[in-house]
Amino acid sequence: MTAITILHPDNYLPERNYVFQVLFSEFLGLNFCTRAESRQDVCILLAGRQNSAALRVRDGLFQSRPKDWLTSVTIPRLPLETWDLSDSEPMGQHVISRELPVIYGARGENGEFLAETDSGIELGLDIFGSAFFMLSRYEEACSESVDKHCRFPVTDSLAYKAGFLDRPIVNEYLEILWHCLEKLFPGLKRAQREYRAVITHDVDRMFDTRGKRWPTVIRNASGDLTKRKDPGLAVRRLLARLDTDDEQFRYEPTNTFDFIMGCSERIGVCSAFYFITCQRVREIDGDYSMDMPWVRRLLGRIHARGHEIGLHGSYDSYNRKGLLEEEFDKLLAVAEEEGIWQERWGGRQHYLRWEAGATWQNQDDVGLHYDSSLGHPEQAGFRCGTCFEYPVFNLKSRRQLRLRERPLVVMEASLLGKLYMNLTLRDAVSRVERFADICRRYDGDLTLLWHNGNLVQRRQREAYLQALESVR
Repeated sequence: MTAITILHPDNYLPERNYVFQVLFSEFLGLNFCTRAESRQDVCILLAGRQNSAALRVRDGLFQSRPKDWLTSVTIPRLPLETWDLSDSEPMGQHVISRELPVIYGARGENGEFLAETDSGIELGLDIFGSAFFMLSRYEEACSESVDKHCRFPVTDSLAYKAGFLDRPIVNEYLEILWHCLEKLFPGLKRAQREYRAVITHDVDRMFDTRGKRWPTVIRNASGDLTKRKDPGLAVRRLLARLDTDDEQFRYEPTNTFDFIMGCSERIGVCSAFYFITCQRVREIDGDYSMDMPWVRRLLGRIHARGHEIGLHGSYDSYNRKGLLEEEFDKLLAVAEEEGIWQERWGGRQHYLRWEAGATWQNQDDVGLHYDSSLGHPEQAGFRCGTCFEYPVFNLKSRRQLRLRERPLVVMEASLLGKLYMNLTLRDAVSRVERFADICRRYDGDLTLLWHNGNLVQRRQREAYLQALESVR
């Protein structure tokens, strides 16, 4: 198989090796070797052909002074430069908009971001530094800004400020890289990928009626009839309150698990259910226990039907390794007791809490295979700049981990939440469809989160069915 050689500056070696590994090997499926030397750009050429045409890529982020690394000094300044690809075919066909934001880079002597010369192609877009910035969540390690849940606010992100949160900009940059490589080295073949719908469900709560007083239940049932126009929900709510069998909970409105699995099976996908195994913060960390017979039967049913079980790390576990380890051990112990075996275990942190340098490392240390926490709660989009799953990098220890990230693209609570995007159900479904189309365009993954507790009403279930049809 044809291989390429990458000549690069002799600084930031762990960071460079990581982003080369992700872009060339993981995303494009190319064989490559690297050589560090005293130079100011990245030069890519065919292995063993030192005098052949080469692709020279500008170096931006990795030209930062060591004392400035992981500080605000290295964050791109707004407004970002844009590269107008209107007259650049076929590159212009592979971007979401012909106006491409440039995270790191600079125009060449010809005033353009790309120049073809006798010796090859000169690219002013710093693809490698820009991709590293997005994939590693570099800006979050540089920021002390947090919301009330200690989360990095979407409004402080470069993607939001520069208007490209709804674009998988790393995938767009990757297509430009591939176009240049293919033009210079026609014999190269990239790995083939397939679009995938990744359907996930955070099990935040199991019960809607259990423990509530009769006046509250009756008032809610009345609202089901008059406001929500859903008599079936009113009946289930009343039956759930009348049900005295603590091991069944069959009428609980939030018991939508069989509905969810049936929907996924009809479109030929697997659902992943992430469970909170330790309730630490009252009113936040779930309303169920993994020792409840009903919950254990549910786990067995999910497994028997071929769906996935995972960990929903508790509210306080995102930066506390000991808590996360205890919670994952609990999940594994319960699974073993119930005869459940999975080759891979993944999950998502509760409230999408995540901290650079801590969360990924802790998840890797306790043995999780993947995380899917990286989406902004306030707004759907590409927090990591990609719709591809990828191995992660710890900015503090400066090393690649075994853990992989499955970026969360769409959460229904982001679309529908009154404090977030506050869309109607119809508009939310349209937004899901739009993101699915973008992910299809790059043969990527559309990772969708829809909570079981937001499928209680008939109209919610109808919208969910429409959303699933749009992502299949």
